[in-house]
Amino acid sequence: MQKISGSEFTISCYHTFLYPEGEQKVQNFLNQMKEYSPETYEHSIAVSNLAGRIGEVFGFHKEDIEKLRLAGALHDI
Repeated sequence: MQKISGSEFTISCYHTFLYPEGEQKVQNFLNQMKEYSPETYEHSIAVSNLAGRIGEVFGFHKEDIEKLRLAGALHDI
């Protein structure tokens, strides 16, 4: 598994919706989180799902819902 530095992660989060490789970097980070702290990973995924559902209820556009999901997944970092 490729390790990602903090600066690479920040850049990838910012560009996730502009560049396809950003999504893979975020997924790599979440996989590392799952190995290091399964509880934090499960919590992050739960918050991601909740944030996305809230966006759906409010009628947000698909792109905005995906941004909410990303923010939910990364909110403890």
